[in-house]
Amino acid sequence: MPQLLFVHRYQVYETVAHNNIQIEALLALKQSGMFEFWTNIRFGRFIDIMTPPKRINQLIEFLTVNGISHRLKISNVQE
Repeated sequence: MPQLLFVHRYQVYETVAHNNIQIEALLALKQSGMFEFWTNIRFGRFIDIMTPPKRINQLIEFLTVNGISHRLKISNVQE
């Protein structure tokens, strides 16, 4: 049962990179290992990123600061 609590409230955000600077920023984010990328990073394509609950605000701030459009795709991965 404790494992289920660990997964609880993981979220997935759908993002789109519109230029090379945003691609580079997402590549650096992926290399950090703090988030799980569900799709490949590609210019102009949807890129899905799963975040643990404790890093939701960090991800949203990163995407906003880098001008990367995003929306919440899955509010609770467990459901």
